[in-house]
Amino acid sequence: MGFKALATDVDRTLTDDDLLLDLQAVRTIRLLEEAGVRVILLSGRDLATVGSLALYLGACGLVAAEDGALVGSLGGAFGFSLRMMADVGRVRAGLAALKEAFGAKVREYHIPARVASLVLSRELDLAAANDLLARRGVPAKVVDSGLACELCDADVDKGRGLIEAAASLGVDPADVAAVGDNFNDVEMFEAAGWSAAVANAPEDVKARADYVCRHPYGRGFVEAVRRAVELFRPDLAGLPWPDPEAVEEPGAGLPPEKERAARTESAGPRRAFGGRAAGGAET
Repeated sequence: MGFKALATDVDRTLTDDDLLLDLQAVRTIRLLEEAGVRVILLSGRDLATVGSLALYLGACGLVAAEDGALVGSLGGAFGFSLRMMADVGRVRAGLAALKEAFGAKVREYHIPARVASLVLSRELDLAAANDLLARRGVPAKVVDSGLACELCDADVDKGRGLIEAAASLGVDPADVAAVGDNFNDVEMFEAAGWSAAVANAPEDVKARADYVCRHPYGRGFVEAVRRAVELFRPDLAGLPWPDPEAVEEPGAGLPPEKERAARTESAGPRRAFGGRAAGGAET
């Protein structure tokens, strides 16, 4: 394991439970890139969202979106590139079969930027849906990303996305470390040379990782990177890696009046797309 690249999930791996980015995780990504370790984002979200986020984070720009269905970049070191890994016809056939069998329980969310998969309401029983698709020989599957149910090509997953992205980098997947938090990250763990699950991951996901973080969310990501550096890149140990034990106060470093305002705002209800309002249910 040479640790030449890092593949990471986004939601609840680089963020908190409300999907707000962890600033220590952002600093860690930028340090990795400065050290020559490329950072690849792998997410169930669409290419426009993930590709843009990669650039703002300071990553190399290479992403695998829609759970590996689209691999490419919207700029950065790789310019504009895109490879479709999915057969959209399979997804459409899957939708038709599910609607015929389950009727009104199959509700599709129309997201214009999504081109290789579909987002369905979470009221659909995943086990029953996938059993039906298998019995009918439809090469599609329904995956729960933790935020939504996604109808995908059966041959697409984050593991395949990681392999394709690594090839674009000229890196062996065995030299890629992976960090994630949910069931759709397991194939990514299997494809990588080393993997870590953040503490908020389900127990079954933790069991598939090489390392289980003590910290959840973005702090867990920071911990995972520090562990990978210790194990595989001791030459980078002297860099100022953020400490997952250190909790940064909202507004730290701002003038006193702005710091107070930031802390007050952070204590109130927060809401993010696909996240939770304080005390509310997931959307």
